[in-house]
Amino acid sequence: MDFTRLRLSGFKSFVDPTELIIEPGLTGVVGPNGCGKSNLLEALRWVMGENSAKSMRGAGMDDVIFAGTATRPARNLAEVTLSIVNTDHSAPTIFNDEIQMEISRRIERDCGSAYRLNTKDVRAKDVQLLFADASTGAHSPSLVSQGRIGSLINAKPQERRKVLEEAAGISGLHSRRKEAESKLRSAEHNLERLADIEIQLAEQIRGLQKQARQATRYKKVSGDIRTLQALINYMEWLAIQDHKQLSEQELRTVVLQVAAITTELNKLNREQAIEAVKLPTLRQSEAELAAKLHRITVTRDGLDGEEVRLSETQAKLGELLGQIDQDEARERDVIVDTGSILQRLLTEKQELLGQIGNQTGNVDELSGILKVKQAATLEAEWGLEELTQRQALETAEKDNLNRNREESTHRLDMLIEQRATIEERLVRLESNNLFTTALSQAENRLAESENAITLMSVKSRKSEDNRQLFQQKEQDARDILQSLQGKLARVKAEKEGLEEVLTGGEEGRGHPILEQLTVRPGYETALGAALEADLEASDDVTAQVHWRTLSAYDHLQGLPPGVESMSSFVTGRELLTRRLSQIGVVSSEVEALSLLNQLKPGQRLVCLNGGLWRWDGLCVSPEAPSPTAVKLAQKNRLVDLDEEFATHTKDVGEARNQLHQIKEELEAVRQASREARLKWRETEEAAAQARRNLTEAEKQATRHQSEESALKDRLGHLIEDIDQVKTRSLEINKDFAALPEGEDLGLKIQLARQGVEDKRHDLSEARFNHDSFISQSDARGDRLEQIENEISAWKVRLDNVEIHLGDLKERRQKTTGDLKFLESRPGEIVEERRKLNHLIDQAEEERKIAAKALLDCEDLMTGKARQVHDIQARLSEAREQKVRLETNLEQYAEQEIHLKRRIMDEFDCQPNLLREIARIEQEQDLPDPEQTLHRLERLKAERERLGAVNLRADAELTDIQAQLDLSITEREELEKAIAALRRAISDLNREGRARILKAFEEVNEHFKHLFTTLFGGGEAHLELTESDDPLDAGLEIMASPPGKRMQNLGLLSGGEQALTALSLIFAVFMTNPSPICVLDEVDAPLDDANVGRFCDLLDEMAENTSTRFLIVTHNAVTMSRMSRLFGVTMAERGVSQLVSVDLESAERMRDRTSESPSVSPSEPGAPSRANSLPA
Repeated sequence: MDFTRLRLSGFKSFVDPTELIIEPGLTGVVGPNGCGKSNLLEALRWVMGENSAKSMRGAGMDDVIFAGTATRPARNLAEVTLSIVNTDHSAPTIFNDEIQMEISRRIERDCGSAYRLNTKDVRAKDVQLLFADASTGAHSPSLVSQGRIGSLINAKPQERRKVLEEAAGISGLHSRRKEAESKLRSAEHNLERLADIEIQLAEQIRGLQKQARQATRYKKVSGDIRTLQALINYMEWLAIQDHKQLSEQELRTVVLQVAAITTELNKLNREQAIEAVKLPTLRQSEAELAAKLHRITVTRDGLDGEEVRLSETQAKLGELLGQIDQDEARERDVIVDTGSILQRLLTEKQELLGQIGNQTGNVDELSGILKVKQAATLEAEWGLEELTQRQALETAEKDNLNRNREESTHRLDMLIEQRATIEERLVRLESNNLFTTALSQAENRLAESENAITLMSVKSRKSEDNRQLFQQKEQDARDILQSLQGKLARVKAEKEGLEEVLTGGEEGRGHPILEQLTVRPGYETALGAALEADLEASDDVTAQVHWRTLSAYDHLQGLPPGVESMSSFVTGRELLTRRLSQIGVVSSEVEALSLLNQLKPGQRLVCLNGGLWRWDGLCVSPEAPSPTAVKLAQKNRLVDLDEEFATHTKDVGEARNQLHQIKEELEAVRQASREARLKWRETEEAAAQARRNLTEAEKQATRHQSEESALKDRLGHLIEDIDQVKTRSLEINKDFAALPEGEDLGLKIQLARQGVEDKRHDLSEARFNHDSFISQSDARGDRLEQIENEISAWKVRLDNVEIHLGDLKERRQKTTGDLKFLESRPGEIVEERRKLNHLIDQAEEERKIAAKALLDCEDLMTGKARQVHDIQARLSEAREQKVRLETNLEQYAEQEIHLKRRIMDEFDCQPNLLREIARIEQEQDLPDPEQTLHRLERLKAERERLGAVNLRADAELTDIQAQLDLSITEREELEKAIAALRRAISDLNREGRARILKAFEEVNEHFKHLFTTLFGGGEAHLELTESDDPLDAGLEIMASPPGKRMQNLGLLSGGEQALTALSLIFAVFMTNPSPICVLDEVDAPLDDANVGRFCDLLDEMAENTSTRFLIVTHNAVTMSRMSRLFGVTMAERGVSQLVSVDLESAERMRDRTSESPSVSPSEPGAPSRANSLPA
């Protein structure tokens, strides 16, 4: 199950409809503080079923609705919608048929909130169950809000244990255990009260036993009491006769009423069966019309998208025309500016030509003066130069010889030292062959690594093929299991429905004889028509209506020739032997009518479709089956369903076991594939390292050879240089000895230098006059030439502008043509939309008609079912009244018999003679029964005063004994309940311990791995402290970052605490992963290095799981590692907005741009990075 989109409208600061796309990988949410980033996480928790306003940072749940700003009014409702793709069918059964699910929660002020799934109302409990089955929810550990890290760090070990309870799924263990313990204490208190009651009842029994013994001393009453008793018995006998007569009249009325109601019920059953046949056709018609309406609506929505794209294209073309207008205006401005510039250049040219024609001065005269001055200055300089050279040559020669002699000596020493050094290095190089050995070893290691890469590549591909094969097997097994579960659910639903129908409404004692019969399939309707309501009677002789076992007829009257008895097709109890032997089965109504006159008293004929023909001429036409026949058919169907249910249950178990086995095999194959890929990567890394080593060894060997050759060449040159330096030293010594003695030339040089300075001053003045005249003339000529060049350049530019104007004109014509072409399309779209709207109206009307017909049919079926139910209730009441009246008649008959017997025993006469015994004359009216009884009671009271006997002692003793037995029974049940509660508490604790210990092991292993990953080393583990019972123990975190000892979490630094707590949270998440993980500024306390490890961990989890991550962050490093970014801004105070950048798409576009050599970034067609970022 994948989360794909979160839509908000009016939720907190997101007043405008906002959509957050949740894609695979890492999605970052950035923005300044207070802009509403955390509202996205709260919206996700809210739509998942969060009911605590405090958790939503509000005083009431209405606080999630936009409260308004200075420029925007408050909203009255808020809605959040979460889109889910259920491709793996992991949702609960009631939602598992949906692939695309949209869960929305809508709240109105003072009206509460409501949930909808794909536009259907659902309960909050169903939504919470949906997310709980997906290992997520409003309180899931995968939703890490701000402060979660700090609260986990500062929590006590007992509070920190809740993290393990979330991973183990036993968060409500303590509350359930307290509830069970409370029930146990209440049961023990009730047990104590029952013990007290039993003591009191035992004391009462002892007193009543004493009174019962006194009752044995009771004496017979006097003759007056006997006379009154005779009178009372006589009046009772007369009352019984009146009651019998009245009950017989009522019984006749009820029998007629039962027959009428039964006829009405049969009629309704037939009508209901006829209407039930119409339902499938109406449902299929309504579904087809709904699909047709959906297809037309989708087509119309496509026209809306085309219209939007058409509007965008027209807007772009309009912008292009505006740009063309601007370009033409700019080019025309260039033409005007160029004309003014050309006019200015021509004017300047005429002015310069006039200045050249008017220039004056004698150039030849200035040139002659300059030559004379130059000759005089040159002669003086030659004289100074000659003197200076003589002095310099003498001094330089002497200094050169000294310097050369010193340099030769120093150079000779240096060359000799270099020769010794080079000879020593050559000796070392020749004796050392390590580089050759290293090169050979590197080549061997590279060959081994390449062979290993080939082998691991084959293994990895094989493992990947196995993984894909087992994944397909798992999907096939899952499909088979879901199909079998669907069949099992259908069979189970039908089975439970039939069981409810067959067992519903049964009253009285015993079981109906219908349940004890087995009818051959196809004969249910015939048996139901033959026996009808008699099949509902019980086999319990104490029931009001029952069957009694009678022996078979001594002389069985046979059925007409060729007619087979119903007893051949019915098996079960022998109670119906007589009845079934007189029922014959015929094939058709024609055969029955032909045999009707041959039937004997009590015999009847039935056919397979429900027809009935009795010996007395009663005929029932075969139409709809009777309720009894339907119940028999349902009973046979229930037997078949029991077999199918057992078969499907077995198949589901086998499919589930097969799926479990395939999952285990798939997990093993996945592990093998991961190990193979890991070994492949390790082998490739080893091969890359071997290549680097080989390259380095080759470089070292090359450098070794080059160095050796260079040293040998250098040694040869050094030997030649040493010989040359020695020869040069000998020559320098000879030249130094041959130097002449020098003379003082300083005074001559000083006088010559003064003369040269005077000559140079005169020459400077002459040259300045000459050069000034020449430079002015040259400057005018250069400017004229520059003006000509500028005039030519501006004319060329004018030509280019004209060409560009022509291009712009062509572009304007093409753009105008495109606009005219597009102007006709909106009309066509409007026409198509009008036709589609008409078709939609027609389809909607047809669908409504079909839906109304379906609804009417269903309402009719419901009404019929309600009428059937009411009539069945009336029939049941009438039958009960009939049975009650029959029972009353039987009771009156028994009372009459008992009264006669009692009268015979007491008075030895018939009841009609009691009048004489009571001394009542024939004409005398009978006294009032109450007064007579009053007199009798008064006499009995006198008798009691005489005997002081408690006549109800035996009855009271029986009642008290029954109460004592009931108390003992209740005490035993309480003791069993207490034992069951104790076992339940023990089982609950045992299961909780097992699950929390298992979760502790898994979380601890993940925690160790994650801690090492985030810290780049070190070790850590979890400990259960403060109690040996895991359910009462605390959770302690022990950590040892790299370079530090093992210590408690509270002794670590702030950043280390945050990383350690983050490792625990991720460990819980990996133990029980969910489809989405939200991290709200969890990297805030981390430095850049730890943020990098944190991001590496996120990349690994995103790659190895299908979880989609939402990370709210302010850290630039974390932002750079995201696949895409969503920015939350608050340009308008109090109103949040969302913008997005897909970094992966931007990088791919940038790479494609950099790889295209034909387009330069500076050219107009080259896309810039800003334009390539899709928002």
